[in-house]
Amino acid sequence: MPPVLGSICWTLRLRDEPTLVACAAYVDLNPIRGAMADRLETSDYTSIQRRLQARQSHSSPRNTVNSSNSSVTESGRSPSSVRETEDASTTHLSSADRFLAPLPLDERNGKTGPVACRTGARCSDKGFLPITQENYLLLLRWTAKQLPREKRTRTSPELKETLSELDLNPNTWLSLVRKFGRLFYNVAGRPQTIELTRSRIGQHRHYVRRETREVFS
Repeated sequence: MPPVLGSICWTLRLRDEPTLVACAAYVDLNPIRGAMADRLETSDYTSIQRRLQARQSHSSPRNTVNSSNSSVTESGRSPSSVRETEDASTTHLSSADRFLAPLPLDERNGKTGPVACRTGARCSDKGFLPITQENYLLLLRWTAKQLPREKRTRTSPELKETLSELDLNPNTWLSLVRKFGRLFYNVAGRPQTIELTRSRIGQHRHYVRRETREVFS
């Protein structure tokens, strides 16, 4: 069963991996496309902002104990007590994204469908993107710089490799993210993929917009 993007007024069937990643980026970059933010970190109410906040909390330096053999710290508390307090603080900070599904999809176990969350904080522990979180973040940061510009900035080897894995070139990728909302209706994917998809009721062929064909040409 293909992934489905749902909202109050729009349900879209995502039929291939490139458009799945583009759809995720389109949503995460909404504030930047709308000139409401200029960086991922300031893009309020987005999942990528929450993921970055959690990432920052995990990388924040912890208080260290001067000696591993000490029974108490300078504050008079035992090392175990300090660790418990720090762990509780870190757990609180990392809760910024604990309700979000993981980004990378791990298919090594060969299983399909949702994977129940061990902590109960989210619907599933199964990811949904065919690329790593690092590569997705790299892709988002580069794309965010291009959206308000007419001239494209340099693409790094890592970025080229990520786009190559998705079988997309930079121009096609940027067009997908900029125009995603008007390129697809009911079904999202490459033109040939959309044409092979039939409607759930009546089994009718879906219409491919001319602009969508131009983007993928």
